[in-house]
Parts: sequence; C-alpha cells; structure tokens
Amino acid sequence: MPQSYKEYPSGSVTLTAVTYAVPFKYLSIDDVNVIGFDGKKWTPLALDASAPRSATNKTVTLATAPNALYTKIRLYRASSTTQLVDFQNGSRLSESDLDTAYQQGLFAAQEVAEDASTSQFAAVLSAQLQAGTSLSNFASQAFTGDNSSFSFNITAFTPQTTVAEAYRVSIDGVMQSPTDAYSITLSPAQITFLGTVAPPTGSKIVVVTAASAASAVSVDDVTIGLTSANKAEIKDLGVTNAKLAGSITQDKLAGGITSAQLAGSITQDKLAGSIATSKLAEVIDDATMTTGVSATSLASSESIKSYVDGKGITQTTGTAPYYGVRAWAQYNGTSNTLNASGNISSVTKHGTGDYEFFFTESMINYKYAISLSYSEEVSATINSTLGQQHTVCFINSFGANSFRIKTYAVSSSGHPSDKGYIGVSVIC
Repeated sequence: MPQSYKEYPSGSVTLTAVTYAVPFKYLSIDDVNVIGFDGKKWTPLALDASAPRSATNKTVTLATAPNALYTKIRLYRASSTTQLVDFQNGSRLSESDLDTAYQQGLFAAQEVAEDASTSQFAAVLSAQLQAGTSLSNFASQAFTGDNSSFSFNITAFTPQTTVAEAYRVSIDGVMQSPTDAYSITLSPAQITFLGTVAPPTGSKIVVVTAASAASAVSVDDVTIGLTSANKAEIKDLGVTNAKLAGSITQDKLAGGITSAQLAGSITQDKLAGSIATSKLAEVIDDATMTTGVSATSLASSESIKSYVDGKGITQTTGTAPYYGVRAWAQYNGTSNTLNASGNISSVTKHGTGDYEFFFTESMINYKYAISLSYSEEVSATINSTLGQQHTVCFINSFGANSFRIKTYAVSSSGHPSDKGYIGVSVIC
C-alpha cells in the first residue's frame, strides 16, 4: 500500500464528490495536493478557494467534482525539504522535535520512492524524448564514495539533460531527492552531491538515467519538441523540402488524402516557393496537355491557344483576343416561352412586344453589348392599319441584373408587335 498517496475512486467514494479523506500521514495538511488522470496524463487540480484543506477532518476539498474530466484522482504528499528542526548543543530534546525530524526524512524518502506527484516520470519522459531514446534504453554508472569527494565524472553514458528528476540516484540503496541532494552538468559530464557531507567511504553510488546517448540516436530538438501535455510534436519549419525530397510520390498519396481533409490546410502562402517548375512539368505537358511523368515542360498560354485552335474550336488567324458570350437565350414572345438559354434565368413579358430578360449570374456592370435577332412576322392590326410588313426591335433599358427590349411597327412606336422568335446574346 502506498505511504505517500491515495487514489480515488475507492470503495464507495466516487469522483462525483468534491471532498476526499486523506488517509496517509503528513507533517502539515498544506503538504497535501491533488492531481487528476484523464487516461493520458496527470494534471494538477484546483482546490476550493475558501476551505481547501481541513486538518481537523483530515480532508481536502476540490473546486469542482472531477468526474467530468478525469478517470481517477490522486491525493499525494509533497513534504517540505527545508530543514524543519535544527538541534543545538545543550538543547533539550522533545518527542515532538524528534518525531518531526525523523518523519521529514522518512516522508521525503517515501515520496521519492513512490513518485507520488508523478513528476519524476514526467521528467524522464521529457528527457528521453530529447535524447531520442525509449524507456528501454536506461543507462547507469556506479561509483564508490570516499567521504571527501562530492563530484563524480560520468563516463559510462553521455547525459542529455540537466533536469535532476531525469536521474535516479541512490547511495547504498537509499534513493536521493532530486531537488536538493544532487545536480547534473553536461560539460563536464558530472554528478555533484549537494550539502556539507560527502558520500561515506565505501558507499555504493548508482546513477541511472533514460536521458543518455547510450544505444540511442539523437533527435534534433529544434525539429521535434514536447507539448505541455507530454506529447511529441513537429515544430514549425521542422519539415523542409530537402527532408521530403523523394519521400512523397503520387502513388503513395493515391487515395490517402481526401479533398475534405485538405480543405483549408493548403494556402497560397504555404505553397509559395515550395513547388518548383520542374515538379509541375511532370503534371502538364506543354505539347499534349496530358498528365504523367513523361511530361517535359509546363504548358504556356501560347501552347494552350495552339491546342485549342488545333481542335477546331477557333479557326482564325491573327493575335486579336477572344471574348466570350456571357449570356444567351431563344425566346417565343407570342407564347411567352423561354425555349433555351445560358445565364438567363427568366423572361418577363410586360405587354405586347415588351420583354425583360433576367441574368442568372449578374454582370459586373451595365457596360456590355447585346446582339438581337427576331422573326419577320407582323400583327394583322399593323398590316391593316399602317400597311406595313415589318417591325423593328429596340433595347429599352439595361443594367447589371437584366435588360429590356421592345418591338414596334417601323413607323409607329404606338403599335407594338409580338415575335415568335427572339434571339439574344450578351458579350463583354
């Protein structure tokens, strides 16, 4: 049974509670803290602001119940390593002082041995990540004390961190506190014991670490780092073109990355300077416009025009540019029927010979050209009244969203006439 911590849930006590009993011994109730485990990592928990601990009831009270975020919690003791009792010559010994002095050393040893706060394992994990090792790559070296030496040169492995908690150090089997018993330096590679008393003559000193270069490949910590949640991550600028060269091929990507996964991930800024023309040449061939590794160069605007011309889309000469039709329609004004169209959503017949065409996608402004064609029929009224066989078609108004046309007798705008065929096209 652990002597320096207690984990819950336990027995009838669940994580829906906020107050938990402290069953282990302590020098001060203020030495008791709480951490929570979410299945991956331990996290310090906040205590109640008004009454966090009770020495009378031997309890601690959390700010909120931990059941929503954690699968278990640990109440642990972190005794002060500052000397609590200083015996003086001629002073009177008391049971209380003797107990305090003894228990302080005992409690500190229990806490180190049991790693009650889990800080030692976290430090080892961080150090072994920096060193590129796994937890199987522990390295160690033994020394013999001589009652005078405080520092010992480490030659059996190469220390990779000065974090004292990344090393387990014992003298004759007694674990030493990493916070105030020793320190580690990298250059020279050395362990130095703190305090005023050197390890006794003949004592066996053992230094064990996972943070060494023994049987491990070093990882550049500029490229790979450790998050606050003790997870490895690739740092910014950690992956370069040189490191990717030859590693990612079209075959490896096939089916592996979907457009949904890429959405929002690749921007123009991120691509800038990353894709060379020589790489794009493998995608579009200048001569055939086909794809594949047989391509030799990137298609130019001139070669695209030549390809289009060669396929019979444009059979003209010269360098004048082409401008496309932005909207068109074939409309029966007599029956008010839109027979076919492109970018014309509807036609409103305001009256005889009066038609308004509406765009599906609006023009950017009214500065476009309209081409009209229409059938030759004329109404009987115009024929009998004016003796005319023809009508004319006018553009009445136009804007970004629509344009309106009207048809009249040649000599009188007071005599409108419907047309069975009207063709319109818009160019800009």
